[in-house]
Amino acid sequence: MMEKITLTIRRAVLAVLGDVGLYAFVAFLFASFSDTQFFMYVESANVLRTYIVLPWGLALCLLRLERAQARRLAAIDMGLLGVLMLWIIVPFAMRFGLTFDNAESWSNHAIAFFAIYAILREEEPERRARIIDRFCAVTAAFAFVFGALLLY
Repeated sequence: MMEKITLTIRRAVLAVLGDVGLYAFVAFLFASFSDTQFFMYVESANVLRTYIVLPWGLALCLLRLERAQARRLAAIDMGLLGVLMLWIIVPFAMRFGLTFDNAESWSNHAIAFFAIYAILREEEPERRARIIDRFCAVTAAFAFVFGALLLY
């Protein structure tokens, strides 16, 4: 009985953590509103982003690379995306300077982008459509509630 409960909880946690739509929404929420007064406690939000959202994104990237290695697929697209990211970051850093805030912003957005791309790249079209639909539904519900609060 206890094994069955443990297995059910483990599957539920892995399903939530493996949901790219949920990760995309959480990453969007933190990237968009972490510097504003949307979060009552900005320090706590930064801790959540640093210790939960960013490792979650890195784990999704590593899962994709592990799956690609298991299927004997070349992960050249991730390498090319890394080169393209450097092609954008290096001129930006030369122009605006290599400061802590700039580097943190680049790393946060890069992890979110690579995690979302990495997982959605190899999904079947039906599952990819469900993930994107779920992300759109959660984002629309958030926008509705947030917009209603702003009008209130």
